[in-house]
Amino acid sequence: MLTRSRARTKRSSLVCGPDHKALYSNIPSVVILIDLNGTIDYVNNFIKKISHYREKDLIGRKFLSVVAPEYKKKAVNALRRLKQGKIVTPYELAIIDKNGERLCVKASGSPIKRNGKTVGIFGFATDITAQKKNVEYLSKIIKELSLLYDIGEELSSTINIDLLFSKILMYLSQTFGYERAGILLRDPEQPYLRIRATTRPLPIKKKYKKIRLDQGITGHVVSTGKPQLCNDVRKNKHYIPFDRKTRSEITVPLIIGDTTIGVINVERYTTDAFDNDDMRILTLIARQAAIAIENSRLYESLEESYLDT
Repeated sequence: MLTRSRARTKRSSLVCGPDHKALYSNIPSVVILIDLNGTIDYVNNFIKKISHYREKDLIGRKFLSVVAPEYKKKAVNALRRLKQGKIVTPYELAIIDKNGERLCVKASGSPIKRNGKTVGIFGFATDITAQKKNVEYLSKIIKELSLLYDIGEELSSTINIDLLFSKILMYLSQTFGYERAGILLRDPEQPYLRIRATTRPLPIKKKYKKIRLDQGITGHVVSTGKPQLCNDVRKNKHYIPFDRKTRSEITVPLIIGDTTIGVINVERYTTDAFDNDDMRILTLIARQAAIAIENSRLYESLEESYLDT
């Protein structure tokens, strides 16, 4: 009786002979052979280049064990079709590499048949991680440009500052899916920030309806005039738990001349939710909003002067 390892070797030689292995080793893509139990029977050495796995790390391992959780159902369906003798056209799949990083591939497969019977699965995959990131980045840039255009249109046509704020926050939430976005302005007579607009009611105590300039991340940003990106608020010494679900936060200042008059603040309920691109786009929006605030105040001042006259 053959041992499991010897049986595997024998099965591999039936499915993938020495000549085939030599050919597969020179292909700049992943070639993988899987038995009908879903076990990896062979993989070429290109796998190490993209996933840090060695061939021996994967041979004898279940294929589904390296598939990202959200793609397992798709992979199971593909394996089922292949076992039924059907070809699987290229589809997107994410696997977890040896370092725990996510790797995106374009995978396809066909059944291996002997005497008309399916005896294994031949898989082929190309790394599309870089291309996918480029597409996602371009999509994000398009969203940003569209958002800036829409907000610019509102700035040029809206005199009512409260209405303008509400629309800015609506665009931010719809475009980027923030759990919370808010605009806080500095009280002209007292050392406080006051909430002027928010996308949802704040589950906070009454004392936080106004925030001291030395209090919280928002107060710190007003005091320094510098934006802050925090991808785990629990580690930030300035953070005050206005919403205990919040994990990531960006706060950017609203600046007119040399004076910080308020902030735009956005929050997510997951850690590591933001990057420098998010802070960049929010900073651009904050500059536009600050100009709109100044224009609105000048308009109100001019109107008052006219009425006085």
